[in-house]
Amino acid sequence: ICSQFKNAMPSDLQDILRSRTIYTDNTGGKTNNASNVTATTDTVYIPSEFEVQGSKTYANSYEQNHQQQLAYYKNGASKIRYKNNDTSTAAWWWVRSSRYNDSYSFCAVNSFGMHSSHNASHAGGFAPLITL
Repeated sequence: ICSQFKNAMPSDLQDILRSRTIYTDNTGGKTNNASNVTATTDTVYIPSEFEVQGSKTYANSYEQNHQQQLAYYKNGASKIRYKNNDTSTAAWWWVRSSRYNDSYSFCAVNSFGMHSSHNASHAGGFAPLITL
């Protein structure tokens, strides 16, 4: 999804994006292990549970050892997102953290801005990040 989002950006914006190393439990599998947290390099990415919430409920505990809460959220910005086709209705949205104790779910932010998780087959929103 992030690569599709990036490809939809104007080429002059794509040209100035910088890569960033992010850390995520890219293994899952019902364990809470440090070895499951690996680095990837991306220019467009989805924030983790800890980067949004500043705490962890469902993600691998070891993810946060490589992360910090994004200043945007730490400074009190709303975590609530709205439907693109009905901007008066709040919607839940994905974060990139897998649920550490479930092989089928990922962390999310519910329509009230709180920790949540959903089965990977569900359709939800997303709030991608870029580094300029």
